[in-house]
Amino acid sequence: TGNLNAVLVATASAMISAFTVTISKVEMTLLGKTIKGENQFTSFSVFFMSFLWILSMVASVWLLNVGLSHFEQGLIVPIYEVVGTLVTITSGILYYKTYDEFDVGNWVGFIIGLFCMCWGIWLVANREHHTEKELTRAFVNTQEDESLLGNDALAGSLVSPQREHSECSDSSVSC
Repeated sequence: TGNLNAVLVATASAMISAFTVTISKVEMTLLGKTIKGENQFTSFSVFFMSFLWILSMVASVWLLNVGLSHFEQGLIVPIYEVVGTLVTITSGILYYKTYDEFDVGNWVGFIIGLFCMCWGIWLVANREHHTEKELTRAFVNTQEDESLLGNDALAGSLVSPQREHSECSDSSVSC
């Protein structure tokens, strides 16, 4: 049930975030028209949508923080990213009605793009995980290796091999 709870928290946070993105477009349109002189804030429904927009921003961050504090980041973040991106894309397609302009090639490209996005996030999420002890040991070993080389050896390894050639001393030649 632990992983199920993590999935539910990440999914809920992502869906609220996607709602926030879509409502942001509506809110910015309302604000833009109001600034130009056409006051859009004349009805209760507009104020209610503005309240929901602000509430959704706070709720999505709060819920994501709850998930990250109770579950492993490697589980929460990929689920949040995949669900959030899929729902945001879907709501954008529905809001802007771009599906009317899609032909078969657009749909194929769109589906391949979604698959690549999900696959990429899956690859990142399933990378090799290291414990804190392993990471500390690797960091200490790296520092020991650098101290054995000494400052001169390390500095010499950072110099580009092209700088050693005589033509690089000429200011007209780019190295």
